[in-house]
Amino acid sequence: MMIFLDNAATTPVLEEVWQDLAKHRSLLFANPSSTHPLGIKVKKHIANLEKDLLNYLGGQRYEIIWTSGGTEANNLAITNLKALANTNKHVVTMNGVHPCVIKPIEALKKQGHEISYIQTSAQEFVQPKQVEKVIKPDTALIALTYVQNEIGAILKLQEIVQIVRNHAPNCHIHIDGVQALGKIPFVLDELDVDSIAFSGHKFHAPGGIGTLICKNKQAFLPMFLGGGQQQDIRSGSMDAFGIHAFCTAALLHTEEKRTHLKKLNQILKEELSQIQAEIRYITPKDAAPHITMISLPNHEAAVLMRFLGAEEIMVSTGSACSAQIKQANPFLTSMGYSEKQAYGALRISFGLQNQEYEIRQFVKTLKQTLEIY
Repeated sequence: MMIFLDNAATTPVLEEVWQDLAKHRSLLFANPSSTHPLGIKVKKHIANLEKDLLNYLGGQRYEIIWTSGGTEANNLAITNLKALANTNKHVVTMNGVHPCVIKPIEALKKQGHEISYIQTSAQEFVQPKQVEKVIKPDTALIALTYVQNEIGAILKLQEIVQIVRNHAPNCHIHIDGVQALGKIPFVLDELDVDSIAFSGHKFHAPGGIGTLICKNKQAFLPMFLGGGQQQDIRSGSMDAFGIHAFCTAALLHTEEKRTHLKKLNQILKEELSQIQAEIRYITPKDAAPHITMISLPNHEAAVLMRFLGAEEIMVSTGSACSAQIKQANPFLTSMGYSEKQAYGALRISFGLQNQEYEIRQFVKTLKQTLEIY
């Protein structure tokens, strides 16, 4: 039986989500833009789901824009921000953000905007004082990652937001929250960010559904031109199936479920401590519970991954969106790790479907692999 430990890349849809979708299938095919009774009913159903989702997130002051995933949500927040409509604006981001954040920002640079980068390190990741050094009174946008997708480090977001508000009160604060929802506790109203992106397939909903949750939809130019859905910001028929699955899966992530992830992480560390090979933890101690990155500097992680894959155990060497790049993990080398350590980096990430015996079987197989390679 397959053991899937690459849940930071994607997650299987939970049986509870499939069952709930099946229960509502006679409604969810309808178009919420239609004005007949079925269209009105599904539109009301979506409104109730949105209310439940915002209650779960603690975001009473926020609005929802449904997208096709995290990539679209981050692109919408960055490239379509009205505050960047004119050139020569100041934008801040950080090292280690997802490609769907850094590439739109690089495009802004080509358009004439000034970009400042916050550097991360193995010792600090990102400290609030680093933000204070780069922020300017006229900074228009700061785009950061709440939970880093390769090492699981958590941003000290509330402290950073306060610094930005004090130094650049008109700055739009956008957060890539794709790895955060369901994995770490937060209250959106208390975070006080201007927008945050989420993606359903990272927490057991299907692929193809995501959201940009924001304080004000009118802060953005239209993403698509068409029928004017979602207040003309994101035209296109709304995906009622996807929205229902997204909200159902999100609300399954209770504190009890997060405790389950923490337990799996604890077992992983206990089991790895029994291996004689040199192992270095790259993930910091106070990281999100679902991601652990280790380095086996005397081995190539890509080779280990193939050995494990042959035994139907799925792990990764880092971000799936950067997996085709044939070089040492650039994020790790930028943080000060050697190429040898970066080539040996293996990421293990958990989902709600994982069980304790799977973690033990993974470590047992890894140990056997290290004995022959």
